[in-house]
Amino acid sequence: MPCLPQLMFRPAPPVDAMKAVNAAAMVISMIEGPRALDAVEEIAAVDGLDMLHVGANDLSNTLGLPGQLDQPDVQAGFQRVTDACKVNNIYFGVGGMGHHPELAKEMIAMGARHATAGADVTFMTKAPIANALKFD
Repeated sequence: MPCLPQLMFRPAPPVDAMKAVNAAAMVISMIEGPRALDAVEEIAAVDGLDMLHVGANDLSNTLGLPGQLDQPDVQAGFQRVTDACKVNNIYFGVGGMGHHPELAKEMIAMGARHATAGADVTFMTKAPIANALKFD
C-alpha cells in the first residue's frame, strides 16, 4: 500500500492514494522564450493547467537581454503572462528571483503566487561551503 505525504504517510489502498495524489498535483507550464510569449494566451487556456511559471533568466536570455530582468521587453513579457493568467483564472509564478528581491516583490504585487528565490543545488551547497571556509 502506498505511504505518501499526501496521505500523511499513512498506508492507503492504491485507488485512494492515486485520488489524493491527483487532487494535490499541479500542472505548470514554463514560459521561457518569445515563442511561448507569442502563444501565452493559448497556452494559458489549456484545460487542466494550474499555473504559468516564467523562467525570468531564461526569458531574458532568449530575448537577447541576459540578466536584464528590469528591461522593458522582459517586463512586458511578465505582464503578458500575468494578464493571460488572470483571464484564465490560473496562477502566475516566476523563477530566478534569488538576486532580485525587489523585483520579486513587484512580481508578487502583479499577482505572482509562486516565486523561486534560488535553486535547490545552490541551497544545498551554500551551507557546507560556508562551513568549510571557517577552516581556511
